[in-house]
Amino acid sequence: MSPPLSTIASGPSAALQHRLLSLAFAANPFGRGYGRLTRAVARAFDPDNAILVPVEGGQRIRVHLDDEYWTRVALGRARYEPEVGRILAAARGATTHFCDLGANIGYWTLRAAPDFPHLTAVEAAPPTLARLRANLRGLPRVRLHHAAVHRHSGGEMRFICDRRRHAAARLASEGMTPNNLNPGEELVPVSTVCIDDLIPPGAPALVKLDVEGAEVAAIDGGQRALNDGSVLIYEDHGADRDCAPSARLLRREGVDIHAIEGTVRPMSSIAEIAALKTDRRKGYNFIAGVRGSALLASILERV
Repeated sequence: MSPPLSTIASGPSAALQHRLLSLAFAANPFGRGYGRLTRAVARAFDPDNAILVPVEGGQRIRVHLDDEYWTRVALGRARYEPEVGRILAAARGATTHFCDLGANIGYWTLRAAPDFPHLTAVEAAPPTLARLRANLRGLPRVRLHHAAVHRHSGGEMRFICDRRRHAAARLASEGMTPNNLNPGEELVPVSTVCIDDLIPPGAPALVKLDVEGAEVAAIDGGQRALNDGSVLIYEDHGADRDCAPSARLLRREGVDIHAIEGTVRPMSSIAEIAALKTDRRKGYNFIAGVRGSALLASILERV
């Protein structure tokens, strides 16, 4: 058996920066003020400094050391979103298609690569897209799209991007102008694509959806894919007391939703889902599919 992969720094400067962040994280494992610290440390180092972090399945993902979100994940001891990993494992062999929508720097695409022959990754924010593209360069089977997942393909939306804080990219509200932006932010136009145009007809896919507040519109653009038996892994954020994405799915007759953190269990009402979301700072993952979906049945049988 090969020894487990270890984290590698991109160079001596990156090794020092990584060490400083590691010491800070060890002293404060709850991460209070970690984002500010990461940005302050990054100002003294090369913005290309990175670490190569092992990903289950034998890949490594490049995490830039100015990225407060992914460095926090890399430094933490807990497995990242283990409930999503269990769903990927349960879907192995039951579908050939995996779509990572809101792919960020490509963690879930890399995780899925050994088990799904057809991979699609979509990312809207240009600074994040560049890092995603670099991480997926060794995967020839990936279809990579620079787009925002929404209700229809071919439209245009605007994203707020901050080149100093990749995790802060978000959909711009209507009426947002450059005068309303914070220092370092810019408005970037992005074309839209819908889920139904990403998945071939008749080919049920496992779809990981994390699109920062556009979940409802994205779900509306995936009705044919759902009818074909695709299964959504989607986030319903703790701060959303209306549970908007779950409410949209439950309004459609014949859709089943299951909570996947801890014991997998069916959710039949918004009240049940809201009761699960006890932390307003985090997102909660669920799966959804139509009754009769062979892919959903296979996942529930194996998970």
